[in-house]
Amino acid sequence: MAGWFLTKYRQNGTVIWNRPFGPVATPAGLAIDAAQNVIVAGTTNYYRDGGPILVKYDPNGNVLWNKGVMAGKNPFRFTTDFAQNSAGEFFVVGSDAGAEPGEIFVAKLTANGALGWARSVPVTPVSWLFTDACLAPTAGGGVYVACNVMLARFNSAGQKLWQRPGQFVALA
Repeated sequence: MAGWFLTKYRQNGTVIWNRPFGPVATPAGLAIDAAQNVIVAGTTNYYRDGGPILVKYDPNGNVLWNKGVMAGKNPFRFTTDFAQNSAGEFFVVGSDAGAEPGEIFVAKLTANGALGWARSVPVTPVSWLFTDACLAPTAGGGVYVACNVMLARFNSAGQKLWQRPGQFVALA
């Protein structure tokens, strides 16, 4: 099988099923929810008008939904991190290499894939471009977002509570 694919295995290592990531060209992460559905986050066609996307598969590998996140605004927007909080909501973060000054984006989706909110955050200096942005959900539905030049916190409604400059590379 060529390209990216998702495979489910039995505990003994035998394959149950294989599925192409279809439309995900570059995966950024995956999660398994309480119902054993698999959610994959990534970027579609990074160099060709693609953008961030989430795809949710049922336990049998059938696509339940796929959702573009802010796709079409810039052909150089790509996903760098993804997380699911305890309420089943999804957060996606990434960078926008085509923006001047640089930007990162962060979006929150419901457990059913509906867009809750999406925000762009200008970041300077632009030298951070093509570096990873990461995130960590907070209790109460908010999220921390970091890249190598700043750290920000958003509440559950997507309001930026604060942003601080600094050298941040990971959130735990």
